[in-house]
Amino acid sequence: LTDIANFVTSISPVDTGAYVTSHSMVANNSNSRARGKTSRNKPRKQNREEYQSKGLANLLSDINAIEFDKLVKVTLRNDSPHARYVEDGNGNSRGHLVYTKTRRKFG
Repeated sequence: LTDIANFVTSISPVDTGAYVTSHSMVANNSNSRARGKTSRNKPRKQNREEYQSKGLANLLSDINAIEFDKLVKVTLRNDSPHARYVEDGNGNSRGHLVYTKTRRKFG
């Protein structure tokens, strides 16, 4: 899970930082909710390394909170309002394919 967290944050784009800090790992046996930060009214062109580090810290915190003895499944997700756009792009631009690349690498 730590390898996945490192990978997904390292390939995540950063503009406002909302997308990369919205990644969550949610265990099926928990009541925790996924993160979903909006980029609305946030300054753009933020420091990439800083926000990727914040995103990684969030995911590592999620991993540390997992009760592995009760675990059946962990879901990596991003509930930011613009997550689909970042992943898939739109008709005018290509997406970043963060989750597609992560799935390819880790299955």
